[in-house]
Formats: sequence, C-alpha cells, structure tokens
Amino acid sequence: MLTEHHKVSFPAWAGRDKLGAEVNWDDNGKTKGSQIVRFSLGDKVAYVKRDDLLQFFFAIAESADQRKMIPQTIHRVHEQTMKLAIKATKDIKKGEEIVMNDIKVSIPCAVVDKIGHVNVERGMSNLPILGKYLKPAR
Repeated sequence: MLTEHHKVSFPAWAGRDKLGAEVNWDDNGKTKGSQIVRFSLGDKVAYVKRDDLLQFFFAIAESADQRKMIPQTIHRVHEQTMKLAIKATKDIKKGEEIVMNDIKVSIPCAVVDKIGHVNVERGMSNLPILGKYLKPAR
C-alpha cells in the first residue's frame, strides 16, 4: 500500500482530457493510508473510497484475475486408514470384539497461504516453514 503522496496521470484517449489520480495528498487521517483516491479530469475533481474502487475492479475482473485478488488457504492433509477394535466389558459377552474396518482419518501436515502467485507454507504451529524459501549459504 502507498503511504506517501503519489500522483499518476493516465494517457488521453481520442482527444479527451487526461485523467489524474492522487493518493495521500493531505495530512488528515481520512486521506492517509490511501483510503481515499482523488480523481481529476480537466478542472473537475472527484473523491472515491479505496474500498469502492477495489469492489469495482473485482466486479469487472475475469475469474483468473479475481482468484489473484482473493487470498486462499490450502490445507494439506495426510489420509491414514486404520482399523479400530473395541473390547466390551458389559452388555455383550466379555472378551467379544467389535471391529470396524477401514476408518479413514485426515491428519493435517501443512497449510499454504496463497495470494496471487505467492505461496507461504506453514506447519501446524502456524509458523512459516522458512527452509523452503531460504537459499543455502555457499
């Protein structure tokens, strides 16, 4: 996010006026942190909230672009198949077993936070697994 004053002007199209956009133009709290964008077209000025612009861009984006705008969390799980045996002490014959076959249990092993093309994998302690991202020293 932009924290300093920035101004951009978009090229004119078909002989029209240039469109200018500006963020953090004033020191008051409402314009800080790029919360409001000031657009200028010729001598006219309009103010638009950043959240409204993001909603507009999301609405006009194609599905691939929308996926890049939404953070995704992917859970990697390891599926374990096991048998469970229960020995009863009352209500049925003592020593008789009730066996349930093929119980599948999903054991989580890692979580991947995906934002656009950036993937950050973290273990079950919610700490990033940095070994995958750090290059070995030579």
